[in-house]
Parts: sequence; C-alpha cells; structure tokens
Amino acid sequence: MNGSVKAGRRARSGPNAELAEGREGRTKERRNSATGDRRKKRRQSNNSRAPTTQPSAESSEAVNRPSGNGRLTNAVVKIFTTHCEPNFAVPWTTKGQESSISSGFAFDVRGCLSLPDGVQNQRLLLTNAHCVEHAAVVQLRRRGSAVRYVARILAVANDCDLALMTVDDETFWDGMEYLELVAGSDPPAPGQTLTIVGFPTGGENTCVTQGVVSRLDYYDYAQGGKEFLAIQVDAAINGGNSGGPALNKKGKCVGIAFQSNNEEDVENQGQIIPTEIVLHFLADFFRNGKYTGFPHPGFDVQELESAPLRQYLGLQKHQSGVRVRSVELTSPAHDVIKVGDIVTGMDSHDVGNDGNASYRFGERLPMQYLFQRKFVGDSIAISLIRDGAKLDLSLRLEEEKALVPVTVSEIPQYYIAGGLVFVVLSEPFLKHEFGDDFSEDAPPALLAAWESGRKHHATQEMVILTRVLAHGVNVGYEDFENEQVSKFQDEQVSNLRSLAARVERDLHDPDVTYLKFELANGDLVVLGREQTLKANPEILRRNLIASRGMVMGVDGVECIESSAKCAAAS
Repeated sequence: MNGSVKAGRRARSGPNAELAEGREGRTKERRNSATGDRRKKRRQSNNSRAPTTQPSAESSEAVNRPSGNGRLTNAVVKIFTTHCEPNFAVPWTTKGQESSISSGFAFDVRGCLSLPDGVQNQRLLLTNAHCVEHAAVVQLRRRGSAVRYVARILAVANDCDLALMTVDDETFWDGMEYLELVAGSDPPAPGQTLTIVGFPTGGENTCVTQGVVSRLDYYDYAQGGKEFLAIQVDAAINGGNSGGPALNKKGKCVGIAFQSNNEEDVENQGQIIPTEIVLHFLADFFRNGKYTGFPHPGFDVQELESAPLRQYLGLQKHQSGVRVRSVELTSPAHDVIKVGDIVTGMDSHDVGNDGNASYRFGERLPMQYLFQRKFVGDSIAISLIRDGAKLDLSLRLEEEKALVPVTVSEIPQYYIAGGLVFVVLSEPFLKHEFGDDFSEDAPPALLAAWESGRKHHATQEMVILTRVLAHGVNVGYEDFENEQVSKFQDEQVSNLRSLAARVERDLHDPDVTYLKFELANGDLVVLGREQTLKANPEILRRNLIASRGMVMGVDGVECIESSAKCAAAS
C-alpha cells in the first residue's frame, strides 16, 4: 500500500481466492459471437469466485419429512438463476445466457432490527449478490420439494455481496422455517464451531458441513472490490454453497457463506459475511426502501509508522494517528478536514500509527470499520491534531464518490456518432474489454482513474472513445481506441449524457460544419457534420445495431434515435 491506508481507495485483490458461486460456477447455455472483446485468462483474486464446476443436471426429488436438523435445513432453499450479463465493451450486445446454482435462506430479524410498518418479517430470503447478478430469472426450490418458484429481487448490494428476495406465491411459504439472525454485536469467537448449510455442486440434497472459526478480520470482498469484516473458517466453501447460512451451536445464523481462499499454500479456508454486515444491509433497505450503501469519510490517509515522520509532524511519543493526505472536493469532509490533519481517534476509538483501531479481545481492525458501522447521512466524531492543537469535530458521512464504479446495475450506456463509440468507464467495462488481467493490460490512464479517481461533481463520468466502427466518414481514425474524451467543440465533457445531447444538437444545426472531439492524450477527431448525419443510419445497419445510443436520463435509460424509452435495469 506504499505506506498508505486504503480509507477511500479501491481495494486490489490478491492472487488466488474465489467466490463460492457466480460466473465460474455457471454453465454456458448460449454464446454471443458478436462480442468483440479481447478476453484473456481469468485473473484470480484473494477473494474471488470458487473453482469452475459444472452443476449437475436437475432432477425431481421426493418429498421427505425432515429429521434431525430438518428444522434448520428447511429454511434453506436451492437457487436456480439464469443470468444474462450485458457486454460493457460492446454495449449493444449481451455476453450470452448462463445458469448457476446457489443457496439462500428464510430468516427472522425480530430482536435484531425494528421493521417499518407494513414490512412482513417472514416473507424474505437472503443470498449473495453474485448469485443473482444480471438475473433474467431466479427460481427457488425448497428442501424435499420438486416445485420451483419464481423469486422477486428486492435489493442487491454488490459492495458487500448481499441480496434480498421474496416469493409472491403464497404456497411457497406454507410450513416455512425461519433462521434467527444473531445480533451483530455478538460475532462468533475464534475456536467456535460453525455449521454451514447449502447446496454445493455434485448433489441434489442439502449439504451440511462444519468448520472452526479461525479469526475475524478485514478481507477483500471479490464481488464489489471493497474491504469489509469477514469470518474465516477452516472449511472450504464450494461452488453452490454461496448464500447458505452459517449456524452456531444454538442453530442461530451468524453469517452467510460467500467465498473461499484457494491460494496454493492454503487448504480448506472459507469466508463468511458476519451478521453485523448483513444487518447493516437490511437496516439500510428497511430505512430507505432501497440499498444506499456503506458510507465513506471523504478523505484518504497516510500511515505514520516512521518515527522520523512522526517527529517531523510534532507528535509526542504517547500520541498516535494517521495523516490526512487528500480530501474529496465534493464530500462534507472538505469543509471539516484539511490536508495535513492528524486523525488520532474516531468514535472514542484511538487510531494507531498503522491506521488500525481496537476491536475486541485485544484484536485490531482498519479504521474504516468505525465508519462502516454507520449509515449514509450519519455523523461520526473525529479527534485530530491540526497545527499542534487538538480538535474534536463531527463529520457527516456520505456514499463513496469513486469516478469509476466497481459495479453497474443499469444497462450499459453508450453513444455512437459517425462510427465513434463512446462509453462510460467502469470496472465491468475494463473486465470485458481487457479481460480479468485488466490491471496489467489496460492503459495506465484508465487504471489510474479506476484506482483512485474521484468525482468533482455529482454527475461526473469518465467518457471513453472505446472503438471506431469503420466507415468512409471516419477514415484516419480506425485505430483510435480506449482514450478519454476531454472536450467536444472546445467545451469540457462531464458525462456521456451531456456529450450525446451536445453532439445531437450540433448534428442537426445547419450552421455547424465540423464536429470536433479532443482526447485526453492531445489527439483531435474531426468529422464533417453533414457526412456524419448521412452516415449514421448506414453504420448502424452494417453493424446490426438497433440504436445509436442508450444514455441515462431522468426517467431511466433513453434510447437515442429510437421511439422506445427503456426503463433502467435495477
């Protein structure tokens, strides 16, 4: 980390761990040949998806009466998802349908959360976000049943890899058992045995395995690329186990299985999302009617483990903390925190020179744990030293304003003019364009924005000229690809919607002769207005593209040069 704490920076995953379901656990049903992306061998991460396994063919089960731990396993359901992932590199296509098998469970939050009026406690199910991402259809089957029921997704949290579902068919809930969630303040201790229930690949019936808690620590969550608290157990979490509950000896749910560590020198090491994270997700949804995410402090810090650096900054031997190195312009922190401040404490917890704070039983966690316990809009108390003076301040927390989003829930945005294809830079685009090794293969300018870029205003996006669809109107630019667009007609480009609106305006203005795009590398792209207007329909027909663009509007995703107005995907 080069001596810096990732309080606000993108978490980079390490080499070899995997989610216990998702793309690698899916079977290909249809392949789209018109992808155009340059995929390479998948880059494994410390917290990535489970080993590639083909789910066994589905067959009907006889209805059996549960025995032994049947009450607990009766709360667990098998999830059948048909995924249809958009192609962010060639956004007018999809990457083809895939199917996956995973796990989920019905739960009871009474005693942990206060539910708003009208919310039915016993009509909800939990699973992982990666189990239902880009879902075309999600079906659930209860233990001992041959019937599948269509589920409705209520909320997806890609950052913490959680999803909330329900089933509208009342017969699904007949005789349903519900698992009680353990309060977030009572996580399992190291050495405690947990039982993990789910439907791993290789069989049709419920599978029950046990593992011992190794530790609670911060880990990269592969689905969203962020770091959160997780429980590590000495049991592998295999493909299909994702979304299944982890139970303590009392049969209460202490977390949700989601990924495993598959480094060469590691065996049987799985990770579980603790109920502290799960309850935060649920409380956020119940409070706001949607998922708003975990808050961000709006500043980055540098560790102070160097004694000469601490002395230079004027810290006494008994003092510890971290130095603020940058503050986001659009965050509330900009009015409270200054570069050079020494943060010594948050919410009555001392912050060490290594950027960690005390947790429990003598353990320590990164300082971001303290603000991740809060909600967007909450305030947190911060103690700091500024110019030698001690200050106690209050900071309002907001959602992270990363310039390049890690996940995109909407339909991919794009815009085409004269064969120039413009898209919004996102992590899904980087993966689809450059493959899973994109951190090694993508242009440095795009990687710098992905790793540490921050928005200067709420609607800012990084617009990319990703490719040129060859035509006589754009001769000389055929090899231009994956460059940031900085200006159009000498005006700054702030997002794709505004760029598309300005180009459309000038395309139909007879007083305009040329369309001039300036790229961040200094190159100019100039097209004739009349020639571009005439060429657009031919370019679409030649490349089998239905619309020249899909850009985010006030009421959803708007189709350019199409009578349809598409609702944004949720």
